[in-house]
Amino acid sequence: FMLAEERGVRGYPTIRLFIDGKDQEYTGGRTEQSIVTWVAKKTGPIIVPLPDAAAAEAFDKDNKMGVVAFFPDASPNRAAGDRARRVR
Repeated sequence: FMLAEERGVRGYPTIRLFIDGKDQEYTGGRTEQSIVTWVAKKTGPIIVPLPDAAAAEAFDKDNKMGVVAFFPDASPNRAAGDRARRVR
């Protein structure tokens, strides 16, 4: 019960995702597919290569929001991944 109070649980079921010691409350739909999709987006790759226009269009269709960055050597550096992780 104390853990529920510490994490702000007000009702059941409550779903919280913990990544690097930080938690996020799930507020989406209650279907299996909704939950799995949310977790996959939160835990999947931080940076997704988009090698061509078709990949970029597919990414745009599948995501409500995204940031596109161009790197001179076609490989993002660690700092870019760290920044992306913080705003996820």
